[in-house]
Amino acid sequence: MKQDEKDIILQKIAEGKATQEELEMADLMMDEMEQRLSTQIDKWEESEKPSIHHAHVVWMRRVAAAAACLILIFSVTYFAGHHHQDTLAVEETQKDTYDNPEEAAKETEKALLKFSETINKAICYNNQ
Repeated sequence: MKQDEKDIILQKIAEGKATQEELEMADLMMDEMEQRLSTQIDKWEESEKPSIHHAHVVWMRRVAAAAACLILIFSVTYFAGHHHQDTLAVEETQKDTYDNPEEAAKETEKALLKFSETINKAICYNNQ
């Protein structure tokens, strides 16, 4: 059916002068128009889905990147602080206990001699 014929039928319906046959043709035209509109709406929905999904994915990536940056910053800060505290603790435990090197050497010799005697006793005990 041509557009001119459709326009004439619609004009007759608007004026209230349409026949039963013209009303049936108008129903068919309306069904056809509804089908075309429904198809077009479905196409529009399908074309919008990827863009909505894409926007969601982009947003999630940004959130994940921000979270990763925060975790990295907190981790570096935490471990740097503990490393500094560990370094201070090691320096504190490794302080010299003797101001005089000769006194320190005598104490070291005494400790090594005691250690050597203990080892010798253990060896003799095991040999028996």
